[in-house]
Amino acid sequence: MNVNKHLDTIMKDLFNQANRDQIITDDEYILIQSIEIEIDNYIAGLEYALEDGVIDADERDNLQHLVERIHNKAIDVANADGIIDKDEENLIIVLKDVLSIYLS
Repeated sequence: MNVNKHLDTIMKDLFNQANRDQIITDDEYILIQSIEIEIDNYIAGLEYALEDGVIDADERDNLQHLVERIHNKAIDVANADGIIDKDEENLIIVLKDVLSIYLS
């Protein structure tokens, strides 16, 4: 698994979604930044899990928790102003899709 390639693909997909209307709003940019931070946390957890060359059940559960955390944090950030607008909702949908493809 090439984690950096997956990270690049995830971020590219998110930026492409945000830019579909030719405008990346401040809210979209903040949301994407928060997602990138959480993905970095996932990668750190993955690197730790791979230190011994084997991902055991506890490590697999932790990684799954980190994936869920990425999604939940995105919702929290999008809803920080009390409103998840259509652009933020679309980013969260794309995020859910790419997480299921690349980090599950």
